[in-house]
Amino acid sequence: MPLRDLVAYLGNRKATGTLLVERPDERHQVVIREGAVIQAGSNAPREYLAQFLMNMGMITEDEYTEAFQQQLATKVALGKILVDSGKVPEDAVRNALSLKFREALLGCFDWMEGRFTFTPGDAATPVHGLDVSVSLLDVHREADLRQTAWRAIREVFPTGRVRLRIDREQLAGPPEPGSLDDRLYALIEEGATIDDLVLGLHSTDFFLYQRLFALHRLGAVSVLPTESPTVPTAVPEVLGSEQGPDEILRAAQAYYASGNVGDAAALARRAYEVSPSAQTANFLRQAEAALADQLKAELVHGGKVPRLKVSPGLVRQMPLSAPERYLLSRIDGQRTVEAIIQVSPIHELDALRCFKGFVDQGLIDLR
Repeated sequence: MPLRDLVAYLGNRKATGTLLVERPDERHQVVIREGAVIQAGSNAPREYLAQFLMNMGMITEDEYTEAFQQQLATKVALGKILVDSGKVPEDAVRNALSLKFREALLGCFDWMEGRFTFTPGDAATPVHGLDVSVSLLDVHREADLRQTAWRAIREVFPTGRVRLRIDREQLAGPPEPGSLDDRLYALIEEGATIDDLVLGLHSTDFFLYQRLFALHRLGAVSVLPTESPTVPTAVPEVLGSEQGPDEILRAAQAYYASGNVGDAAALARRAYEVSPSAQTANFLRQAEAALADQLKAELVHGGKVPRLKVSPGLVRQMPLSAPERYLLSRIDGQRTVEAIIQVSPIHELDALRCFKGFVDQGLIDLR
């Protein structure tokens, strides 16, 4: 049964229980009560509550860091901390939670591989302390609307690597200072790609593209000619000449046993992509967890602070990926590597790999 059909089935049955949706590098746990989502958790940073609040302009990255440290110390839900401190109105937190609940499922509908498990039973009490719920049938209906919208959006914006032009004369009026549109227009004028916009604004793909499409229909946003057909990515290079999933997996396990967890993780990823299975998925998690621990020991432990060794102007001219540009833009000589990764919408391991690359290339040093 496709996940999308399961959501409709559970909604129609007014089911209660916990839905777990996972693939090797991503896991979503959705708590359902009588056919409605009442709680959702994910290890995908872009779906943390704070990311939605930052996108809405309700908190800054520094305010999130402060609230997160308080959450670690008190074990109180982040939303409650922000409401009780007066930084964010309760209605804004409710709205952000509603968006978070929807995205926890909508983002999974496009997965090509993965598995789900539904466990019926009494729903747990929400940890966010607010009475917020989203009907599964509403989520299912929204998925249909998004599918239609994406077809129209992709005709205009075929890839996130394109850069845009903003014509402010076509706008109804100037944006409110500090608003999402104000930040969006400024980033476009700075030459950001759509992928850069998604990260810089802490946005989900759909909401950012939807806004750009609306601006395009007004004649305010257009796509600039593509300068290059390809952009370097952070995908690990191919290792060796292993053939077939079994041989690739054996090579990955050999690297792992020898302590070379970097190459082990790269080969484990390839083994899983060639042959998705419980065996390759489990080893991929094992290898990537070991790699993350190794990179944190090298880059994070001890409160290491990154400092640029090259000028910001030179960084802007370099052929970097969107995650690399985002992370470099957050280096101010004050924030630690841990603090930068903590507020970023990038998976921890991907961010750690980027920082490792910065050190190896001589772009930064750590103190």
